[in-house]
Amino acid sequence: MKTASTEIREAIKNNGNQTGSIVENSSIKAKTTKTTIECKCGIYDTEVTIRDYGHKVCITTPYIKWTGNAGCLNFEKSTFTDTKHMGIMRDFAKAESICLDTGDSIFNYTNF
Repeated sequence: MKTASTEIREAIKNNGNQTGSIVENSSIKAKTTKTTIECKCGIYDTEVTIRDYGHKVCITTPYIKWTGNAGCLNFEKSTFTDTKHMGIMRDFAKAESICLDTGDSIFNYTNF
């Protein structure tokens, strides 16, 4: 079974609470939505942030960064411009959940 994090990592390799505001991108005005989804990463209560700009979707996900024997909370930022992965990120934002059950498969963000 393919998890969403696997899909995201593949997309990065290949492609490298809702609030709205108007942002200007060159000569195009687009509505930007920001969704935050609470989650737990190790011992930390944190959140996944999804920003939808219309032409791209940016996601910020937490992970534990280890240095020697010490781990601390850090964040990874990814941007998607392909339709397939933008759709998956929008589904997570719409569900306001780190787990999606599509009927055929389950996508989750339990392993960052």
